[in-house]
Amino acid sequence: MVRIILCCDYEGNIGRNNDLLFKMKEDMKFFRASTTGHVVVMGYNTWLSLGEKPLPNRTNIVLYDEEIEGVITSNDMKKVIEEYKEEDIYIIGGAFVYNQALEMDIVDEILITEVATIVKDADTKVNLELMKDFRDEEIIKYFMSEEGYDVYIERRRKIN
Repeated sequence: MVRIILCCDYEGNIGRNNDLLFKMKEDMKFFRASTTGHVVVMGYNTWLSLGEKPLPNRTNIVLYDEEIEGVITSNDMKKVIEEYKEEDIYIIGGAFVYNQALEMDIVDEILITEVATIVKDADTKVNLELMKDFRDEEIIKYFMSEEGYDVYIERRRKIN
């Protein structure tokens, strides 16, 4: 199964200055629990934002043209998805990779942490229109962020 896992505001904003907009303990815990033991696919900027260190206990794949020590690299997302189709694959960012995966119609499920706000100075955004063929399946968790925002972690499934 191919999943996107992301955290965004109401407009799909996910980042600023190559960093996450939101760093919430509950969301990070959910991310770790969801992706550990599985394949994570990311773009090069996401790799850089992780401090150029692979996420532990996961198969790390960076979509990039050159080799990177400690991770698998590939310049072909379709090939990666085909090669790892028997495993749970989590696409972890960034926006270009999320949007590309949605446009390619390879995503089965979206795990989205939605923060009830709009970040005006964000510079990185996921195209929410590309998620129109997904329906809310369940609210996995609700919590209040340290900044006082309502936060919902939701599972959205592809409408067949």
